[in-house]
Amino acid sequence: MGALDEQTVRITVAEAIVRYLIAQRTVVDGTQVPLYRGCSPSSGTAT
Repeated sequence: MGALDEQTVRITVAEAIVRYLIAQRTVVDGTQVPLYRGCSPSSGTAT
């Protein structure tokens, strides 16, 4: 197929939400900072 097939990544809805939250940014005192500082990807296991 096309070139996009090589870049396709299959992830779960939960992983997509986490990636979306990590990508969110805001500006505080003229500096761009993460909107959700405590959000980070995990191994998928809850401990």
